[in-house]
Amino acid sequence: IVWFGEMAPMMETASEEVSTADIFIIVGTSLLIYPAASLVNYAPRSSQKYIVDINPDQQHMNRIPNMHVIANKASIGVSQLVAQLMN
Repeated sequence: IVWFGEMAPMMETASEEVSTADIFIIVGTSLLIYPAASLVNYAPRSSQKYIVDINPDQQHMNRIPNMHVIANKASIGVSQLVAQLMN
């Protein structure tokens, strides 16, 4: 897990980590805040991508290969995602 703040000082490290992901999970953002939103572009095209957000931009999500949307707040949506991944 790579955490970065407003200035994204570890963006290069984060993008390198994402580039090897089999599963990429995004929680609590609609992919509108950059540079963090650009991380999804580093995930391999074949990787499964999940976003948990109460108000996702469905049109934007439809353009991302293998994107699965859980339209719920994080406290509920993450539990739903875990249950889905465990099956």
